[in-house]
Amino acid sequence: MASPVILTVLTAISILLLAPCCVLFVQCLFSLWRTPPVQDSVGEELTIAVIIPAHNESEMIVKTLQSVRAQLRQEDRLLVVADNCTDETAALARQEGAVVIERQDFANVGKGFALQRGIEELSDHPPDVLVLIDADCQLEPMCLEALAGEAGRRSRPIQGCYLMLPPPNARTSDYISALAVLIKNRVRPRGMRNLRLPCLITGSGFAIPWSLLSKIQIASGNIVEDMQIAIDLALANAAPIYCDSAVLRSLLPTQRNVVRAQRTRWEHGHLATLRDQVPRLLVSFLRSGRLSLLAMALDISVPPLALLTVSVMAMLVACGGWAIVANAWLPLLVTATSFFLIASSVSIGWYVVGRTIVPAAKLMYTPLYIITKLPIYFQFLWKPQTTWVKTSREGTRIDPIEENHPRAHTGQPAPNRRISQ
Repeated sequence: MASPVILTVLTAISILLLAPCCVLFVQCLFSLWRTPPVQDSVGEELTIAVIIPAHNESEMIVKTLQSVRAQLRQEDRLLVVADNCTDETAALARQEGAVVIERQDFANVGKGFALQRGIEELSDHPPDVLVLIDADCQLEPMCLEALAGEAGRRSRPIQGCYLMLPPPNARTSDYISALAVLIKNRVRPRGMRNLRLPCLITGSGFAIPWSLLSKIQIASGNIVEDMQIAIDLALANAAPIYCDSAVLRSLLPTQRNVVRAQRTRWEHGHLATLRDQVPRLLVSFLRSGRLSLLAMALDISVPPLALLTVSVMAMLVACGGWAIVANAWLPLLVTATSFFLIASSVSIGWYVVGRTIVPAAKLMYTPLYIITKLPIYFQFLWKPQTTWVKTSREGTRIDPIEENHPRAHTGQPAPNRRISQ
């Protein structure tokens, strides 16, 4: 009697895991075709403003501002929101010629609140296109032109290619992590672009026409506010589009406690969004018939790569044991297909963008990397992270990428202060 029940359960779970593996494989497969470079230049009539939210970024802010200012026209505006800073971020940003807003509000912590404060500052004379850049990023040539030009021409939000590269003297785990980010931030969005489907927002290098800001909620303490903004835009029929020509880069953190904090925020935020928002997107798709909503739901339904891999491997063991005991092979065949799709997807991702960054020999340590992330997933079951924890920065030089290189607080809010340029 138990045999049919166990077979049904194993088959159902194996099919459930197969679905995101298929999505991942299709995205990676279609990334093999490079998206055409953006040819359009920014028209003189198109006004641009760049907002950089910064919390204690004194080690990185100067390099970031120099990188951004090198691509700004004289009429463009550069605004830094020094958010709950206790260092020299505001003073250094002012020295680099940026307009600086100092925001002190320990009750409302998170990048979303800082961005909203910057938007409020620009609202009296709004630009045509707003570009959002993190305070630790370096821009590749023509990045701003590609972002703003695409956003202005298409009247749609545009997500650039945001790379997070291994730091100097990187550990093996840093290389594996960098490959996972490359697949998430470049390979999969490129595949979606080639399929003429929308993408998620990946944290930095995002441009949006000012007219669309009224459709979304920016100010929030959501720990993955970028993913939520993409969902809100899709629901408003203005889903983001990926632009592979707009490349910006930062380094992965090196301190172990910082690495764990960052990964916990990313992974817990993604899982919570998958749980809460995918049903919402699917219901909206059934009501409206808009393919962009289904595409975004499927994109989000792919869990973090390490979690997906370990889940499939655990099912391989369970289904393999059951196949031997009960001579029931269907769950094992389905799960083996899932494992093949994951392995193929990672191989494609490594070949497309990762081979110049991650040595092939490092890939053999992937199982150990996955094991180190298991506590993060177990923690989500009993104590998921729900509040914003900002990632610390290290002031390390980011070398240029070669051509074609893929490479909590509480308290009363204090008044905001504006420092003129």
